[in-house]
Amino acid sequence: MLKALRLFMIFSMPLLFFAAWHVMPAVLDSDGLRWLSGIVTILWALEFYFFQRLTAVSMVDGLSSKEHERLILRLASLRKRVWWVGGIGLSCALLIWLLASSGLPLSSPVYAAMAGILFGVSLSYLILIPGWIGESQHFVDRVKYRDSMAKKRDDAVKAMSERSSN
Repeated sequence: MLKALRLFMIFSMPLLFFAAWHVMPAVLDSDGLRWLSGIVTILWALEFYFFQRLTAVSMVDGLSSKEHERLILRLASLRKRVWWVGGIGLSCALLIWLLASSGLPLSSPVYAAMAGILFGVSLSYLILIPGWIGESQHFVDRVKYRDSMAKKRDDAVKAMSERSSN
């Protein structure tokens, strides 16, 4: 589902930009495109929030040594993906900014399609990060739940052993 949404975003943005160019070409002037490159600001803000979530995940107690080892490997992989997404977003923003400052004529539909593709790629990666945040929170919640159930089980066993000894 997420892949389909990302593909839809990548393919629909050029069409949307082409339609905007066809109706009102002034929308895609250099000032407007420079503002669109600001989507990376949102992307980086979400990435920093996600890094904070990863720190919270790495501090989770109650894991076995094998689970902790798997967690460390998984977090390293996630951090690499986050930096990859940030790099792609930054590259798209720079390319949009270069496109806007290059002074290409607004009469070309290719100009609108290129801006749309770059914006669509940025948005498609922006869609990934909330899912990653949800996954990390789900992991933390699952470990806390397992920990609380183990404590309740231990308390129940302790209470039963106290009753049987009396």
